Amino acid sequence: KYKQKNIYQARAELCLKQGDAYVEYIIEKPDTQEVFGKLSYSKLFEPWGWIISTGIYIDQIEEMVVAKEAAVYIEIRNIIFRFVVISLILLLIGNIITIRFSNILTQNINQIQKRLGLLSEGKAADQVVVVRKDELGIMMISLNKLVAGMDHYTSFARDIGEGKLDNDFQILSDEDVLGNELVLMRNKLKSNTEENRNRNWVTEGVAKFVDIIRKNNENLEMLGDEILKHITTYMQINQGALYILEDGEASETPYLKQIATYAYGKKKYIARKVDIGEGLIGQCFLEKEKIILTEIPENYIRITSGLGGAAPRYIALLPLIHDEEIMGILELAGFHEIPDYQFDFLEQLCQNISSTVSALIINSRTKLLLEESQGMANQLQAQEEELRQNQEEMQATQEEMVRKQKELEKLNASQQLEIENLQRQLNESEPQTTS
Repeated sequence: KYKQKNIYQARAELCLKQGDAYVEYIIEKPDTQEVFGKLSYSKLFEPWGWIISTGIYIDQIEEMVVAKEAAVYIEIRNIIFRFVVISLILLLIGNIITIRFSNILTQNINQIQKRLGLLSEGKAADQVVVVRKDELGIMMISLNKLVAGMDHYTSFARDIGEGKLDNDFQILSDEDVLGNELVLMRNKLKSNTEENRNRNWVTEGVAKFVDIIRKNNENLEMLGDEILKHITTYMQINQGALYILEDGEASETPYLKQIATYAYGKKKYIARKVDIGEGLIGQCFLEKEKIILTEIPENYIRITSGLGGAAPRYIALLPLIHDEEIMGILELAGFHEIPDYQFDFLEQLCQNISSTVSALIINSRTKLLLEESQGMANQLQAQEEELRQNQEEMQATQEEMVRKQKELEKLNASQQLEIENLQRQLNESEPQTTS
């Protein structure tokens, strides 16, 4: 289109039309007779209306391209060299990092393996230091939890072995099988220990009171005093009283006699008798069953109990039964309830008391009968002695009478003989007559 136009005119038209333009043309190079292709670039500056152009010969471009290609080749070669060097360095660094990571990984795995081995053998293990945040770090955290849990279990088991059964223990979770089993074992041991302690308490108490009963089995009042004095102390009960069945005299009906009373550690000398069926004590006697009262009005104890003083908040009445025969009532009162295992002790104690009371009553009656029989025996012996003496006197009198009778018979015989002699002499002295 512009082959026949002036180069300057062509560049001006193009710039005015599109603002800038590239124009390739043939021109003679200055100072030479050779024609070369040339490439120019023109730009329109509208404020001034100027067109500024610059150009370069094609051969220069080719030279520059060749030079640029050579430079690019050199740069590519340098880049490849640098890439290879950097790759080698990165590979070396990667290998170093890989080896380091592998060593750290191996160390961590070895630590985990070592501690798991110790735990599998039931040995103590230390926790590992966790610096990782990957899956292995999560494993190490779980391992530390396991080690801490084992330490927790070991400490708890040690406390159980030392008898520290009241120490708190926190299970790791609701599904903590070992922790729940340890707690269950602790609770069972605690229950067994408490049962053994209660059983020993009962056994020691029974043995203690058997010895007290053995040493005081001759006097009922002394026995009641000793039992109440020691039972209020041993059971930490505030008040106690002992009632024994009395048959009464011939004109009276049977009643319960209060033979001993202890309150707040001091003996209370309160003489009292309770009719059969009267109040709480008499009702217990009729039913032959223990009576427990936990709700007591302030004045109720003065009506149904002989303890007096401060109003207790708990009353227990226990019958004394021996061979299905009730002997009396044991009354206990205090400000706290009596545990079940202490009732086992009281029942055994009541059996011992009732058998001892029965033996004392039998011994007392036997003693009275023995005294009466001894008195009768002494009286019979005295009468027998008197009869013997009378018999001896009678025998002596009889012998004297026999002796006197014999003397009298001899005297009579002698007198008869004298009479006969006199009669004969008289007969001989009378004159004889003839017929």
